[in-house]
Amino acid sequence: MLKAGASVTVTTMNSGWRAQIGSHSVTVVIDPEGKLSESNKDNNTSTFNLQIPSAEVSILSVENLPLSPNLIVGPYPLTGQIPVHAQVRNNGGVGTGQFLVGLFADEQYLAGQSVNLAAYESKTVEIYVHLSSLVGKQTLKVKADVNNQISETNENDNEKSINIHQFRLPDLEVTDITWSPQEFIVGQSVTFNITVRNSGQGVTG
Repeated sequence: MLKAGASVTVTTMNSGWRAQIGSHSVTVVIDPEGKLSESNKDNNTSTFNLQIPSAEVSILSVENLPLSPNLIVGPYPLTGQIPVHAQVRNNGGVGTGQFLVGLFADEQYLAGQSVNLAAYESKTVEIYVHLSSLVGKQTLKVKADVNNQISETNENDNEKSINIHQFRLPDLEVTDITWSPQEFIVGQSVTFNITVRNSGQGVTG
C-alpha cells in the first residue's frame, strides 16, 4: 500500500538481464496489467537510455624492421633476439585489464607481451623474437587481444601487418682439398688449399 503523496523505492532482483556493452533502452512500467484504477495512467511508463562503455583496443603502428641477409652476421646474430615495437591504444572509456599482444610471422605465433591499458591510454609494447624464427618469412603481424578476452564493439583494428625483407641462411661445405708439394718427406713444409662453397641462399659476410 502506498499512501497519497508517498514514494517508495523498488529494487528488482534476478531480472535475468545481463549487462552487455553498448547502448540500451530501459523501460519501466507501473501496473502493466492495468489492475489499479488511477486518475492518470499516462505517467505510468518511463524510458531511459543506459550506456555501458567498453574497452576498444587498436594497434596504431608496428616498427618496420630492417631485416636483411646481413643481420645474421651484423648487429643481431642469428642465435640472438631482435626487438619488435608496436604502439597499442585503448580507445574505450574503461580499462582493459590484462590482455596479450602477440607477434606472428606468416600467421605463425612467435612471442607475446602482456599489457594492461587504462581508458584512452596508449603504450609502446616491446616484444623480443628469435631472429632465426624469421628466416624465410614474408609478413610480420602484431595482434592485440590474441585470446579474445576483451569485449569490443570493433575488433577490425586489433592487428597490423608489415612486409619484411626475406633473408636466407648460408650453407657452407668443403668441396675440395689440395696440398703442395704432392709428395713430401718428414719435416718438410706443406701448404694446404681448401675450397669452401656457400650452397645456401644467404650471405656469410
